[in-house]
Amino acid sequence: MKINKLSLLFSKMRLAFILKKTVIKIGFSNFIYNILVILYNEGVIRGFCFDPQDKNKLCIFLKFSLISDNFLFNGVFVFPSNRMFKKNYVTARDIQQKYGYSKFIVVSTARGLLTGRECTLFKVGGRLLFYFY
Repeated sequence: MKINKLSLLFSKMRLAFILKKTVIKIGFSNFIYNILVILYNEGVIRGFCFDPQDKNKLCIFLKFSLISDNFLFNGVFVFPSNRMFKKNYVTARDIQQKYGYSKFIVVSTARGLLTGRECTLFKVGGRLLFYFY
């Protein structure tokens, strides 16, 4: 399940923060890779690459500063994968009104995984995967 992988990713990132680690390893999947691309482009992580010893794992290089610590670890909401939850679907208007630009959100759309800003730019909605506050 994609949401379980997403929850595992954020759990490992939070644990690494607590233990003051700068590198974590997680199993490779296209979904996680796409999430990491978004997190890298938004400046939440320093980078990521394939593990040299095990090509089925990704090494994620974490970035810890005062802004990213508060941004990433004070409030991460990962939504359940059950499609019966209607509240998980957001439109471009919902993103502007409910979440605004103060929150970082990632939405699964027909165009792929997009941030809230990209959704409002392209005027598309989709299933809300997670957001930071």
